[in-house]
Amino acid sequence: MASQAERVRSLRFPLLASVGRALLSVVLALVLLLIFGYLGLSAYVTTEAVHPRRNLVLRNPAELGLRYQPVQFPSAEAGISLSGWYLPAQGDRPVVMVHGLDGNRALTNTASLEIARDLVEAGYPVLMFDLRGHGYSGGDQLGLAWGERRDVAGAIAFLRERGFRGPVGLHGTSYGAATAINAAAELPDVRSVIADSPFADIRPVLGGEVSRRTGLPPIFGPGVTLFGRLLYGLDLDAIAPIRHVTAIPPRPVFYIHVSNDPRVPAEHSRHLKEMANNPRDQFWIVPGALHARAYLLEPLAYRERMLRFYAETLQ
Repeated sequence: MASQAERVRSLRFPLLASVGRALLSVVLALVLLLIFGYLGLSAYVTTEAVHPRRNLVLRNPAELGLRYQPVQFPSAEAGISLSGWYLPAQGDRPVVMVHGLDGNRALTNTASLEIARDLVEAGYPVLMFDLRGHGYSGGDQLGLAWGERRDVAGAIAFLRERGFRGPVGLHGTSYGAATAINAAAELPDVRSVIADSPFADIRPVLGGEVSRRTGLPPIFGPGVTLFGRLLYGLDLDAIAPIRHVTAIPPRPVFYIHVSNDPRVPAEHSRHLKEMANNPRDQFWIVPGALHARAYLLEPLAYRERMLRFYAETLQ
């Protein structure tokens, strides 16, 4: 007959095996739950990320004593109507201003109207407009600084229809700066670009932007990259400005960045300049820690450098 110890051992091992299988099933279920939960939330976050948040245009150029005309024109992408202002000046070298994400043509915290005033007073006609999905423009999906390059193309076509035949300058801020770089790479009519606080590649900053827009942690950045391609056809690798900046030279870009930018580190501007490898490019770091606030920090120096750059390059 089997001993008591042998009978205990014969019962223990099947029991341990059964418990082990149960634990493994629980762990696998939790892993699958986490995976599907992450994917589901990533799809939701992606939808949130590619749909802009409209902020109404609450200022106008008359507040700074500027003459302006409300205008509308089509994006170069069919079906999107863009709304903006044309600010006349004595010169014939216009500048198109491109605003940042969730902003509009007259966003206060990036001093858009003040910059436009400086340009007009120096003789540069200015076209300010709302990008797709922003302000009073049409469209309801972001192009992550890629689709919007077609809005810039529409703005330049509008200027051509008004009789401007010479070179055009671009002034972009943040998301608009990345858009301006992508647009200039394709548009030979753009003679020079001021890129204030651009991102070189949206992916390193995507997690932070997702958190800012949704309140969810930055870990969803990779999920947005995946679903941006699957759901909306946005290949974040292919549309990165650093992939296109090499098509701009010999035309110059003036990169401006604050030193401790919490949203888009200044290294993005450095990497863009290094990749372009254009001796005509310029680079200015302004001490500070507020994203895209270089003008507010150094208004006189900003004005002087901006006007000197355009005077040298819009020829």
